[in-house]
Amino acid sequence: MIRVLQVFGEPLSNGGQEAFIMNTYRNIDKSKIQFDFFTPYYCEEKWISEEIKRLGGKLYTSNNKFNTKKVKKIFIDECKKFLNNNKYDIVHIHSGSLFALTYGAKIARKSGAQKVIVHAHATGKNNFKYRIIKLISNFVIVKYATDYFACSHYVAKWKFPKKIVKQKKYEVIKNGIELKKYKFSENIREKYREDLSVKEKFVVGNVGRLSKEKNHIFLIEVFNEIYKKNKDAVLLLVGGGCEDAAGAFQKNIKNKVEEYSLENVVHFLGSRNDVYNVLQAMDVFVFPSLYEGLGIVAIEAQASGLITICSENVPEEANLTKLFKKIDLSKGPDYWANEILKYKEVKRNDKTLEIKKMGYDATDCVKKLEKIYLENGTLEGAAFFAVRSAYRRL
Repeated sequence: MIRVLQVFGEPLSNGGQEAFIMNTYRNIDKSKIQFDFFTPYYCEEKWISEEIKRLGGKLYTSNNKFNTKKVKKIFIDECKKFLNNNKYDIVHIHSGSLFALTYGAKIARKSGAQKVIVHAHATGKNNFKYRIIKLISNFVIVKYATDYFACSHYVAKWKFPKKIVKQKKYEVIKNGIELKKYKFSENIREKYREDLSVKEKFVVGNVGRLSKEKNHIFLIEVFNEIYKKNKDAVLLLVGGGCEDAAGAFQKNIKNKVEEYSLENVVHFLGSRNDVYNVLQAMDVFVFPSLYEGLGIVAIEAQASGLITICSENVPEEANLTKLFKKIDLSKGPDYWANEILKYKEVKRNDKTLEIKKMGYDATDCVKKLEKIYLENGTLEGAAFFAVRSAYRRL
């Protein structure tokens, strides 16, 4: 059996990259492949640590704060310490940070890992600082990474050196989801609408970490315009934030809600592991992000039969059904509100088959990863890694 180390450049939370790897872990053949998890920071979701343990994996955290100027030094020091004391032949690094991908790859290779996968999950601001980091990283990442993964072609172009992109030396690994959980159910819809006290309401919803790039302040401004026109409207916000700027930003969002006197109609549901059911309770999903690597939750929303209204910053690769709509942020809150209200009476239908045909079923996506981990899917490759790992530990 191969043990693959999944390294995270951020705290483990309820984000897209965690959803991807946990969906993969549930569906992968654990008689051949097992996962261990490492972050230099912490795991803020108890269900993640409990499920890792239940599935046979190990979770290693160093419990460092993420809201510090020393975050880069912490990442390097903790990765070196862990990988020098725990040897893995395959290290799979996940992060929205190019710095974490680059220096995680360097540390993993120097620790003896034979396969080092850098997996890009997000874009960001194309500012001077990022361009300098990318210029420096280009030389390092090419030297140490053996495989390049991205959740979309857009992210690959954003994160990886031009040489890697031009020669198509990267793989797009689709963020597969467990589609059966998202299949529209009138019974689940009614139950959750009752549980959330929104049974007779027009429910606008959003799922995302409470951080700046998700553009919640704009969303509150849009909802304020919706509420002026329709007093039956409510807004469900699903998502938490880590203890860094996201925590402060959550306070800013709540201040905006109070400024518009919307406290009774904007519901902060926090981080949840039943998002697929909360989506059933919504009428329209609104996703006005400033930037996204893919926006997997927009695909989840479509799978559940929701009209999905996104900003122009959500990649076109998330456009999988006729439910997907884009609006420029420059149109402003009132325009967005009017567009959203057009879909107040739309009937929900099951869209999981459409999503499956586009390659986003977790069980299908996991086969591609299994093949890469097992070196063309052969047990001989797995046996070779296992024997070599055992020899190293003698």
